[in-house]
Amino acid sequence: MIRTVIQALDAAIATHIPTVVRHGIAELHPADGGTAPVAYASDGSFQQITSDSSGTFSYWRLNGQQKDQETEVVGQCDSGFEVKVPLRFVAMVDRSTCPVVSDAAFSASWAARDAVDAIRVTINAISISLSQTSIDTDTRRVYQQEYGRPLDNADKAFLAIDFSVVVVGNAECFDPCGDTGDFLCRMIQSRQWATIQACLTQAQEDAAIEALCEGGPCPTDCEVIEGMDVSEIVACVPSGDRTALLCEVMDTAEATPEAIVVCLDGANKTDAVRDIICTPCPECDECSSTLTVRVYLNGELEETLTGLDACDDQTYNINMRHRIDN
Repeated sequence: MIRTVIQALDAAIATHIPTVVRHGIAELHPADGGTAPVAYASDGSFQQITSDSSGTFSYWRLNGQQKDQETEVVGQCDSGFEVKVPLRFVAMVDRSTCPVVSDAAFSASWAARDAVDAIRVTINAISISLSQTSIDTDTRRVYQQEYGRPLDNADKAFLAIDFSVVVVGNAECFDPCGDTGDFLCRMIQSRQWATIQACLTQAQEDAAIEALCEGGPCPTDCEVIEGMDVSEIVACVPSGDRTALLCEVMDTAEATPEAIVVCLDGANKTDAVRDIICTPCPECDECSSTLTVRVYLNGELEETLTGLDACDDQTYNINMRHRIDN
């Protein structure tokens, strides 16, 4: 868990405090009458992080005792754990790259805060908080603290940022022997494609497409759909767009009335569609409207026609005159 947290924080800080070598987690070991930070190598040995002026570097180390305790977690029966980890970030930077070291350190501390939510998702924690305890950009003091002896050459600048990380989670969140995986991979896996794509340059996106298509041209949309089952195609269409898709299909030559009837029958919707089509004025049932027609001949009522359907109550008076010429 600690390594994953450090990887995430270091990625955020690197944008403001660039160094040639980033060692990750380190320890302070006795060396030459003082101390020296050492990084753990893959072969089990420790490699001293030299402070010569030939390059720039950064590392992280525990800055005190890690403390943990059981804690109640809202919404679950089992207790969780709260782990407090004091961390120190140390960097030797080129003054030409970071002419105002204090500004770079301040920006880096805020960038680390912004990474907190991403860290919580990546390590599957319940909550995580990051409090900045101090920023020290006094080159000679930071060097003295890390190497245990005075600094002879101050061509490069040293800085230190102390953090207190508090993580609340279940036991599996803190399993040191678990397969935590690479932080970048875990971060990508926790994000939607739209978020990942927005972070890519055009060259990276083109390279990803080429790799996914095994070096050849990617299939067109039509080629992809051609090999799919019809039900799979419909499932890929967002629910709000399926009506538009239905209209487009109905407008094709293949959608004959006979084919439409077969589809309606298969969907068990024939009766419902028939009711809509065969009832020209469904609202008439609500108002019970009738049409009355009266037929007059020379002013005398001859016949009354009633019971005719209409959506509005109406009466038509028809007066016919029979004229006899002498």
